[in-house]
Amino acid sequence: MFGNFVQFLYISLGSLAELETQLIICERLEFCGEDLSHHYDDCDRIRRMLQSLIRYIKQ
Repeated sequence: MFGNFVQFLYISLGSLAELETQLIICERLEFCGEDLSHHYDDCDRIRRMLQSLIRYIKQ
C-alpha cells in the first residue's frame, strides 16, 4: 500500500546525498564564505528523520 511512498522517501535520501556532495564541493572550491557545518547538521537530522519514517512505514 505504501510501497510507492517508501520509494519516494528513498529518492529523497538520494537527493539529500546529492545536496551534501554539493556542499562539500562548495566548501572545497571556497564558493561560500560562511561556515557550512550547520547545513551538515541539518542534513544529518533530515536523514535520520527519513530513515525513521521509512522504518516505521515498512513495519
